Amino acid sequence: MTYPILAAIAVAWIERMDLSKVTSFLENLSPTPGRRQPVVLKNGVTVLRDDYKSPIETVETALDAFGTIPANRRLAVIGKISELPGKRGPTYRWLGEKAANVADKMIFIGGKRQLSSFRSGVKNVKLSSDSVVYHAKNIKNAISVLKKLLMFGDLVLLKGRNAQKLQRIVLGLEGKAVRCELRECTTKLTTCDLCPMLESGWSDGRTVF
Repeated sequence: MTYPILAAIAVAWIERMDLSKVTSFLENLSPTPGRRQPVVLKNGVTVLRDDYKSPIETVETALDAFGTIPANRRLAVIGKISELPGKRGPTYRWLGEKAANVADKMIFIGGKRQLSSFRSGVKNVKLSSDSVVYHAKNIKNAISVLKKLLMFGDLVLLKGRNAQKLQRIVLGLEGKAVRCELRECTTKLTTCDLCPMLESGWSDGRTVF
C-alpha cells in the first residue's frame, strides 16, 4: 500500500493540510488482508500474511521486512512465484538464498523441481537444507508441519499466490477444520473463512462458483 499512501500524503500537502495529523491517521490504518497483514494466534505465534500476490518484487520486499521483525524464531512458508521474470530454476535458487538469510526454518509448498532449486539456494547459505527446509505437499500437510514446529514467540511469513489460498493455513492454526485440499482455487471469494467448502471440502476436486 506504499503508493496509495504516498498519493494520499501528496494530495494532503497540495491541499495544505496538517501533515502531522495526516500521517498519524495513516499510521492507524488497518492492514489490508493478505498484504503483509499480522495475525496473532492464541499460542503466542504471529503470522504475517502476505499471500495475496507473489510477483518477484513483492517476494523480495516481504522477506526483507520479515528479517527486520524481532522474533524468537522466523519460519517462512513459501509458495509459488507468479509472473516469473526468467527461468524457473535460477529464480527459485535465488528465492532459497533470500529466504535462508532471514528464516530459521522454511516450509516450501510447490512441485519437486521448484523444491530442488529452492534447496540448492538454501545450501548456498546454510550448511544443510535438510534440517531447515520442509516440503509440504499440500495445505493440510503444511498445517501439520507447522503445528509440530511452532513455539511461543515465533514469527511465520506466508508468501504465495492468491490461487494457492495460503490463508487456510492460518485458519487451521486457529483451530478450524480445514478440509478443502484444492491446490489451486478459482473462486471469486477473497477470503477462505467465507467459503462454505472450507470445512466440508470438495468431493470432486473442482470449484463450482
